[in-house]
Amino acid sequence: MSRIGKRKIPCPEGVAVTRTDDQLTVKGPKGELSGRIHPFLSIRIDPDGIQVEKNTPQRKADALSGMTRTLIANMVRGVTDGYRRELDIVGVGYRAELSGKSLVFQLGYTGWSGIPDSITTKGLSKSVNIYLMYDFPFKNNPKLSMAFGPGIGSDHILFTKTYVGIKDQTSTMAFKDQRDTNHFKKTKLAAIFLEAPIEFRYSANPETGKGLKMAFGVKVGTLINAHTRNSDFEDKNGNTINAIRTVLQAAASSQKKRVKLEVVS
Repeated sequence: MSRIGKRKIPCPEGVAVTRTDDQLTVKGPKGELSGRIHPFLSIRIDPDGIQVEKNTPQRKADALSGMTRTLIANMVRGVTDGYRRELDIVGVGYRAELSGKSLVFQLGYTGWSGIPDSITTKGLSKSVNIYLMYDFPFKNNPKLSMAFGPGIGSDHILFTKTYVGIKDQTSTMAFKDQRDTNHFKKTKLAAIFLEAPIEFRYSANPETGKGLKMAFGVKVGTLINAHTRNSDFEDKNGNTINAIRTVLQAAASSQKKRVKLEVVS
């Protein structure tokens, strides 16, 4: 007999198990499930659980015992805890929330509002955020709740043929068009923030998680790191001088707290 098939299935309080001919029925707080038992097997219902036993020494009974034990265990779980399906969500501008573990992941687009014509952005500039949120339902109305927690947010803006003066010893960060001289073909400006979001949430059915959901909130934070990543050093005609990659950090920690942008013509 298989090792899985030999294991007794625990039967929680409030679960009733009955056997009628070749049918096994399991009733619990969340409903009732039933399944057919193969003639090669028998089911023994004890006060402390359910045991699957073989009626024949055939090898097929060994395989059936393990599978049947798993199916019955899932039936018991279904009528007590219910079932849960976890999904992987991939895309731009989506928000995925794993509410049972209070984990929120956000992926979106980041842009520079009012960018001068002399500065060129290229590619997908994105924002990636991840938060560990704690949800506190209102006692008088479980459909409403407040949620907050720490997290990390990051913005990534891609430039082409542009000098980004992140290491300059100035109070402002300069951006300069360099297409008429030697330049890096690609420059990514990354800023990483330590954030604390606060949300006011509404859920039409908080027990199942289905139906209409809404959230309104704000977040506060501080800049903890800023750097650029450059690649492909070219001349003004677009010929590659050196296919190198460099990373430049912000010049001083005092500049990490507040960065002003300045376009140099």
